[in-house]
Amino acid sequence: MNKFVLLLLSFSFSFSTFAQNPSAGKIRQNIKKIGVLGSVLYFAAHPDDENTRIISYFSNEKLYETAYFSLTRGDGGQNLIGDEKGDLLGVIRTQELLQARNIDGGKQYFSRAVDFGYSKTVEETLTMWNEDSILYDAVWVIREFQPDVIITRFPPDDRAGHGHHTASAVIAIKAMDLAADPTVFPDQLKRFSTWQVKRLFINTGKWWEPNIDSLYNQMDGKYARVNVGEYNSILGESYGEIAGKSRSQHKTQGFGAELSKGNNWEYLEYNKGEAFSSEVMENVVTSWTRIGKYDVLENEIKNCYENFNENEPWKSVKQLLEIRKQIAATSDDHWKQIKTKEVNEIIASCMGLIAEVLSPDEMWVLGNKEKLNLKVINRSAYPLKVKEIKSYGYDSLFTNTSLVQNEWMEIERSFSLSSDKSSHPYWLRNDHDAFFQISDKGLTGKPEISVAPIFKFVFDLGNDEALEIEVPVTYKYVDRVKGELSHTVFISPEMIIHPISELILFKPGEKKQIEFQVSSMSVTGKYFFYPGLENGWIGPEKVEIDFKSVGKPVYVSIEVQAPNKGSELIIRPYIKIGDKRYNQDRMILDYDHIEAQMLSPIVHDNLVSLDVNISGEHIAYLEGAGDEVPKMLTEMGYHVTMIGVEDLGKGLSQYDAILFGVRAYNVFPELANYHENIMAYVSEGGRVVMQYNTSRGMDLPLGPYPFSLSRDRVTDENAQTTINDASDPILNFPNKITEADFDNWVQERGLYFASDWDKKYRSPLSWKDPGEDPSSGSLLVTDYGEGVYVYTSISFFRQLPAGVPGAYRLFSNIISGGKEIKHLEVKNDIR
Repeated sequence: MNKFVLLLLSFSFSFSTFAQNPSAGKIRQNIKKIGVLGSVLYFAAHPDDENTRIISYFSNEKLYETAYFSLTRGDGGQNLIGDEKGDLLGVIRTQELLQARNIDGGKQYFSRAVDFGYSKTVEETLTMWNEDSILYDAVWVIREFQPDVIITRFPPDDRAGHGHHTASAVIAIKAMDLAADPTVFPDQLKRFSTWQVKRLFINTGKWWEPNIDSLYNQMDGKYARVNVGEYNSILGESYGEIAGKSRSQHKTQGFGAELSKGNNWEYLEYNKGEAFSSEVMENVVTSWTRIGKYDVLENEIKNCYENFNENEPWKSVKQLLEIRKQIAATSDDHWKQIKTKEVNEIIASCMGLIAEVLSPDEMWVLGNKEKLNLKVINRSAYPLKVKEIKSYGYDSLFTNTSLVQNEWMEIERSFSLSSDKSSHPYWLRNDHDAFFQISDKGLTGKPEISVAPIFKFVFDLGNDEALEIEVPVTYKYVDRVKGELSHTVFISPEMIIHPISELILFKPGEKKQIEFQVSSMSVTGKYFFYPGLENGWIGPEKVEIDFKSVGKPVYVSIEVQAPNKGSELIIRPYIKIGDKRYNQDRMILDYDHIEAQMLSPIVHDNLVSLDVNISGEHIAYLEGAGDEVPKMLTEMGYHVTMIGVEDLGKGLSQYDAILFGVRAYNVFPELANYHENIMAYVSEGGRVVMQYNTSRGMDLPLGPYPFSLSRDRVTDENAQTTINDASDPILNFPNKITEADFDNWVQERGLYFASDWDKKYRSPLSWKDPGEDPSSGSLLVTDYGEGVYVYTSISFFRQLPAGVPGAYRLFSNIISGGKEIKHLEVKNDIR
């Protein structure tokens, strides 16, 4: 028995219940891949930067180990499909990358760098990230993955167009040398050996080198090229088609791509390492010969590939077991681990083997007993026994049961969760600025980890051969429209505190009720809720709550009085039971194109006391992309009516102002059909506020007079503000705007500034990033007829949810157009 256990520990792999068994053709291709020992690491800055054509080609045509190393998780980007920003957006974009890799066959790595928004210089980027820390992560991934070739998406200079982009190439070039130096980050050598990359390329093309075709033909040893448009008859797709599906997973960024067919060349510019003449992998041995004389193994793999029976793939299992034995005797631990895992996956695929651990409950709580249905099916004629099923903290089930072909074997058991970690991304468990703080270095580079319990199915394949499959506990259900859906079970905190509003505005000295929804997921009884008020904010120290039943929400309302002057307080409420504090919220991110994610962050509520006046009350708002501004307007005291594009063709006179959300024209190009209606509303006395749109493809009229959109932006959130005309009405009514109103902004000042505007527009503000000329295109104002039109590219969509007082005061002025809306009283309070 001991011998058997030791053997099977070497032959295990993780199994995803979400994946289907591959087709027989794909299994055959995977057998061929066992004999390929080459690796390519693609290197860039953000999710969606990767070239999915390159990844699809090297992974599926060349059968190399292919991975994408994204320095960030895209936290600073924008969101076209929801209102998540910052850390939440980073979670979604992480999952989008994982879905992309599931399609194109690559692996995924990340560094600990936070996407802090657009950066114009590599110097700023590397300072914010702490260059040595990012180099540590890059060297770690290179030593772990052991790429023969690195390909950077961007050049290491200003052509990259973004400080993060340039930094990704700079980091890759430096890390290539450092990974081979035993004096660099020696603590990593307890896990890995040093690694020397053969060469590094830049993924160039006609956008940087318009004459790349002729340069390639003229300059041997400078450029390589690969045909990423080749057709794979086994997969029934070209690599362009696979790449299009992969890239289209980046839905938050609007990167839907065509499924291209036909020849398509990608060019790689040699940058560093061993010289070459034309081939990317020149002088890299990509067979088992690279690690020794393994002719017998290579012949066995070739024979298995050639004799594979697509109608009865299980007949290859015995030969695959022989291949596995020979791999176990090889001398290179790195390739031994990779190829053993590949063989085990192929063995399971040949038998159509599926193992599941299903929970009837979507959400688990520490200490609760949960029901489980453990299921396994062998859909082949290969004789197979379930030897054992086990899990951490759980007694083994010694079934020693033979599986009947194509029939489920099921075992029902109860299980008590022993871990106290709730579902939450590991990189968000600690506070961070521009660099994620990770307690366990072993997690470096990993895209995610699951806290769901893992069960191990141990199979006896005969002749002392074993196979071990790790399966997470899964919740599976059937949606009447979408069909079967599943995700690993969520692990919930025992107590949940959810603020009804995460940002609450007060007038100085004002009293308000603030509310929380609290739930006990494990106990009943009376306990105290502590709101955590301090710094002059007045309210109860604690409030008693009575949990009469598990899981049923209880609403807590407390009266809070703001200080008599402007103030901001982030409170972190908690429930205390004995000596333990419970202080977590719970939220679920659920989109059709990614696996659902549960987060349990530390709860917080942002209380802001500010002095702001508003003019007019009734606002129509046409939502753009990822837009939380309407909630903030309601908090200010406006009555907000959400409208659709078609409503612009109806009567609009009942609204004091009409606001267009960020990127509204990008999302709804049909808005151009309503331009005359919108301008007529302004002319008759209305106010229109147009928030920023991107310049791509934007040749539509946006205002009453011409202006263009540029790609100009001011990324320094502390950039000096120049007030071009202090007397401009929009800076004076209903609030007097001063330079102090531009203190403590977040991430940036604005983006996609206006340019080349008609002289009828006023531009009362200017900003500039270091080393650049001032730009006045962030705010354009014009009187038109009886009304006022405003175009603003100021990032109010970031400032208002962040509770920036000056942004609220300025936005109120913009809504009023700097003029009193005469038929309604000016409101001097925030409700």
